[in-house]
Amino acid sequence: MILHHGFIWTVDESKPRAEAIAARGDRIIKVGGNEEVLALRGEHTRLIDLKGAFVTPGFNDSHVHFASAASFFWNLLCAKPGDWIDDRGDLKVKTLYTIVGGRIVYRR
Repeated sequence: MILHHGFIWTVDESKPRAEAIAARGDRIIKVGGNEEVLALRGEHTRLIDLKGAFVTPGFNDSHVHFASAASFFWNLLCAKPGDWIDDRGDLKVKTLYTIVGGRIVYRR
């Protein structure tokens, strides 16, 4: 798989940004410019044009504390536009989260 035409944060101080990244299986095999990484593509390589999207290394921790998540989302559904709730789900004005245009947004 090759992700290309993106803004890839490498976490490498000597080369903090790249345009493309190639992976095979569970290994990253090349990080660099679009031209040099795309040169590695084969007949069955999956290409993903990031169209300038940002990529950061990390892992996905998908566990959820059910009661807290349920309370948080319930209060978001019950909140009036412009109300803010905190991450514990308590309805409070101007704390952390609200819904704008159908999306959850937050502020620090």
